[in-house]
Amino acid sequence: MHILAIIWQPNKNWLALSAEQQLDYLRTLDTPINSARALGMVVLGWSAVDSRVPKTPSNTFIGVFAMQTAEGIIELEKAVAQSDWYHYFDSTNISASLQGMNEAQPHKVYAKLLQLNAD
Repeated sequence: MHILAIIWQPNKNWLALSAEQQLDYLRTLDTPINSARALGMVVLGWSAVDSRVPKTPSNTFIGVFAMQTAEGIIELEKAVAQSDWYHYFDSTNISASLQGMNEAQPHKVYAKLLQLNAD
């Protein structure tokens, strides 16, 4: 499974919009998100980031999406850019190919990622 996690917070351009303009922009996201779903994207969800966890950025939000391929993630990010998302939100994007969901010895996954020989 390949994921794209977008950690974001509104910037000055967003804050300069009226509430009606903000809602108008958010409504424009429905079509591209639903089109991506039709092409296989899974929306894992959106949330405010829980700042009670140590080392968490404050006043931020996250959206997490999954695709079957890394190429799908690249195409998804292109769609995000085309939506003017980065004009309104300061974002950090994390793309990853997750491994080890059912690994009984998680150290083997860490070792593989760090290019170490595990027992």
